[in-house]
Amino acid sequence: MLKKPTAIFIVPTNYSALREKGVLNILNDREEHGKFKKIIVIHPFAKKTQKIFYSKIQEIHEFKYSFSNNFLRFLLLPIHVLKILIFVKKLCKNIKIDFVRAQDPYVSGMLGLIIAKSLKCKLCISIHADYDKRHLLDRKFGAPKICGSRFLAKQIEKLNLGSSDLLLPIRESLKQKLIKNGFLENKIEVFPHIVNLNHYKLKPNRLFFERNKISPKTKMISFSGRFSKENYIYDYIKIAKNFIDNKDIKFVMAGDGVEMAEIKKIIENDNKLKNKILLLGFVDFQEVRNLRQLSYINLSLMGGFSLIECCASGRPTISYKVEWHSELIENERTGYLVKENDYLEVCKIINKLIKTPKEALILGKKAKKKTLQKHNYSLNKNKRIQIYQKLLK
Repeated sequence: MLKKPTAIFIVPTNYSALREKGVLNILNDREEHGKFKKIIVIHPFAKKTQKIFYSKIQEIHEFKYSFSNNFLRFLLLPIHVLKILIFVKKLCKNIKIDFVRAQDPYVSGMLGLIIAKSLKCKLCISIHADYDKRHLLDRKFGAPKICGSRFLAKQIEKLNLGSSDLLLPIRESLKQKLIKNGFLENKIEVFPHIVNLNHYKLKPNRLFFERNKISPKTKMISFSGRFSKENYIYDYIKIAKNFIDNKDIKFVMAGDGVEMAEIKKIIENDNKLKNKILLLGFVDFQEVRNLRQLSYINLSLMGGFSLIECCASGRPTISYKVEWHSELIENERTGYLVKENDYLEVCKIINKLIKTPKEALILGKKAKKKTLQKHNYSLNKNKRIQIYQKLLK
């Protein structure tokens, strides 16, 4: 970019959540190594109102908005949006904003559209998931709703996407879905996440076994991610039950989510499952890396970042053949892709890999090589800059 742009990013999260998850590096990545003059980040749905001067380039403005009642949340939304708009207009009175980037096509997209129109600048919207598929998997929590309505959310999504100057799906499969839905290909650019996988080149800390009271001889089958229906979380329990009498295998599950309480209940009420499945709860990214690298097999039936990290671990990964997974996994070459919900086939593959440790090792090494090449940090960094240049032409 010849001129360093000034941009507004609208992101449906908050600073404390990013810090707790250990992913503040996302904020650093956003600055694209100093390619921006200034970035103003709006967190419209935070736990408290505050201003954070994160760096010389980036400042974060959080607005408190928290209601357990969906109707009240929707009813007061226009007032909240107006409040943010007035704030942004005042803040940017003497600043020329080059573009607004909204991190989802729903409320963030709507707020982005209003701000972009008000400031007479460009708008781009990120698409991070196949929201329709997520809704099919979990009608309660899978995809965004407006006032409890998925239909209303879809109408807002259509308006926002149609009004955007550039659409930024994070994967090729999402791009193809946008084209299928009638959006122009020349207004769509696959915008890769910056995934720095250098830590997966390090050796794992084998103290993981001692900390979690697991024998180093145990063959761990692991999952790490959100405990949600859209991640097929209950299929992991079904898979574990098929190995209930195999003393050499331990299922280890890390993470948290809306289904955690129910998963705990199922395990607590079954003495055999209690001995077979270890729930770690939420752990930091270093412990997740240890888990994936020390596992005999990684299970990522549905995954985004988690699937990438599983494949970078050097251990074999089994996944369902859904969404974008075939973009990363070549079946029987860099992992296994199984028909959706066919957990019995997953069990067969686990048994096969247990009996063929050399094949498991080769599979893991091939997956790691492909993943590190595909998600090359420098290559993706440069591509992102090129996309911003296209937006600003």
